This record gives sequence, structure tokens and C-alpha cells, in this order.
Amino acid sequence: MSLGGVLGIACWLILTSLGIFRAAGLPETWPLLAAAGLGATLGAVSRWHLLLWIGTAGAALLLVVAYTPLAPVLARNVVRTDTASVDGAQAVVVLGSSVTRDGLASAEGIERVLAGLALTHPGGPPTLVTSVVRRAPGDTVTNFRDIERIVAAAGGRRMAWLNNVFSTRDEALETLSLARRNGWTTVVVVTSTAHSRRACATFEHAGLRVICRPSAERSARMLGAETARERVAAWQYLVYEALGTVTYRWRGWL
Repeated sequence: MSLGGVLGIACWLILTSLGIFRAAGLPETWPLLAAAGLGATLGAVSRWHLLLWIGTAGAALLLVVAYTPLAPVLARNVVRTDTASVDGAQAVVVLGSSVTRDGLASAEGIERVLAGLALTHPGGPPTLVTSVVRRAPGDTVTNFRDIERIVAAAGGRRMAWLNNVFSTRDEALETLSLARRNGWTTVVVVTSTAHSRRACATFEHAGLRVICRPSAERSARMLGAETARERVAAWQYLVYEALGTVTYRWRGWL
């Protein structure tokens, strides 16, 4: 392989580590092939130094992210935790995450459900609302049975399900419909720490009164990131949320 192709792959690795492709919703395979092809092309016309500059800048940023508190400090801007009591709310809405091919909720999804279960205590909001998550529209594999088992193991709850939702905006609109049918005035929104500010703002923009309560940081630490791996993971979430916020504002959802 040519020097340009190698530099192209190196740039792809760095950009992947910084969360650029994930934030853009791109798969890993074709950006890799595109980077290698572009690198080889630039190398063939003696322009490989452009990739060297990109790779050097990206590597420098990655080192700063991994070995300084930059990501945890910036994370404060995307986290929202409301201090209002949840006892006056009529429902706890647990936002969906992802599901495996075997129909199991992701670790992040389970963290959210556990937080929702803790909030639907006696005297608190009586209804637990969560999403039926599919890997793709029309897919028959969902997280429904897995979430049911988890809720049953915790003693059961009055449940309501959000169907045919594939974004936070979808979940907000479906929850608004439920709230109107059931006479709810306030809901508690539970999601991951990194997603909390954008998610709760989306629900409020849809017309709901919201109390925002992010789930505990177990599988992915944002504010408490200490190791290089945790800081890089926190940065990836920040990039994802930054692009998501820009997209939602552009679409008029915030």
C-alpha cells in the first residue's frame, strides 16, 4: 500500500476515535475505504502532506482529550438535572437506547430503566413509560420482552409503551399524545447524562412540562471521567450531542 493510503487509514482511525463518524451516523466500513482511496489518490499526485497535517492535528486533539480534563469540563454544558420533586408528576418517561440482535436492551438502556424504576416509588409518579426499540423500522426484534422481565423482577409497574419511535423527537410527540389522553400535566424524563439537556429541551419544545433526571453513570462516565478511555468516550458523546443539537435546532425541534 502507498504512503498516502496508509496516512488515509491513520486519519480514519483518529477521526473514528474522536467520534466524528458515529456522530454523523456513518458506518465504519465505507469511510475506511474512502479514506484509503483518497489517501492513495493524494499520494499519487504528491499531495500526501495534506493528510499528514490532518492526522497530526487530529492526533494532537486526541491526546488533549485523553490526557486532560477537557471532556468532563465541557460535559457540564450538555447535562441537565432538575432539583424539583418528582412526586407531582404523573409519569416517568424512560427514553429508549438500543437493542441487540437477541432482543436484549443495551447496558445504557438498562441504566435508564433502573433509574425510572427508582423514581416510580409509592407516592411518586404512578406510570412508567418507555419505548419499544427496534434495530430498524419494520424489524421484529425489539427490547419489549427484556424490559418487561426487568420491570417484573423489580415488582412490576403500571406501564405505557411508545411505539414506532426512532428519535427523541418521536418519543416527545408520542408522550405528548399519551399525556393529552391521560390528563398528565408533568412528566419526568429519564435518559443518559450526555443526552439529558437536548432530550428534555425537545420534550419541552413539543409542549410538555418536564422534570429532567438523568440516569446514573455506570457504563459511560461523563462528568466523572478519569481514565484516558473514559475521557475519549465522553468526548465521543459530546461530539454526538453537539451535532444532534445543531440538527434539532435546524429542524425546529428545539
